Amino acid sequence: MSTSDAESIPQVSIIIPSYQSARHIRKCLSALEEQKTQVVYEVVLVDSSSDGTDGIVSSEFPWVRMTHFPDRKTTGQGRNLGIGLARGRFILFTDTDCVACPEWVERMYDAFDEYSALGVGGPMANSTPWSPTGTAGFYLEFFRFQAGGGEPFPVHFLVGGNSGFRREIFQDTSYSDDSLGEDMLFSWRASRKGTIMFVPNAEILHSNRSGIRLFLTYQRKIGRAAVKYRSVVSPRAIGIFRLLPIASMLLPFVIIPWISAVTLVRANLRDLISFLLYWPVCFAGSFAWAWGFREALNRSERKPA
Repeated sequence: MSTSDAESIPQVSIIIPSYQSARHIRKCLSALEEQKTQVVYEVVLVDSSSDGTDGIVSSEFPWVRMTHFPDRKTTGQGRNLGIGLARGRFILFTDTDCVACPEWVERMYDAFDEYSALGVGGPMANSTPWSPTGTAGFYLEFFRFQAGGGEPFPVHFLVGGNSGFRREIFQDTSYSDDSLGEDMLFSWRASRKGTIMFVPNAEILHSNRSGIRLFLTYQRKIGRAAVKYRSVVSPRAIGIFRLLPIASMLLPFVIIPWISAVTLVRANLRDLISFLLYWPVCFAGSFAWAWGFREALNRSERKPA
């Protein structure tokens, strides 16, 4: 079980940034409460919602260490604030729209020592297969983080909702003040300091946004965020797109085949059929992403030196 007992020093701290989370928080915290592990862990919720999430947590999950802020915090701010409150040697991160598998803590914890890893992360699974836009959003956002079985392997990126790091990395590294892309930038920086491993059996279910307008708007935001972190991670590639910003609108013709290839290799037949069934929606979302990418490029070009 998780613990907030002052006499028990947790080995693992699970940090959850929270904003407008009432519709998801019960499933998220129930899954963490029911973890099958002997590892002593705590859950730290950094909440800046205005929808009653704090009341739900206080009354139904009193074991959670919650800090509530009246003003909105970005995901990056929430993660950083949670790190300051955490007591564990290992810091795991998830989000309120995520449901961890019962062995998630155990498998993430074991991977640190087994592979002498500085960071570990696991795959995301689609919890909205009934929704064309939810499923398309899942593939566009998480195609590199699909479960595929097999042994853990080293990577350069981890998704924020299913990741963790040794405490010492936070002595000189923190998350950027963003709600998108901050996880990619942080994990990439971590990979330059030590090994980070992808653990295929440490799976988390993700609830994806549904509805065409919300889907396209969110993909556009992700496209904008990609320019910001890719400017650090891949400055040469971003430099080319800055010279020819119109070329960004051709990216869907690269991204969709890339997703197809990864899904074919990593996922099962059901997931591949699902992707092929919804690929027109994926293509539309990819163009929204490319539009946001181009917008961010144009904005950065207009900024004064």
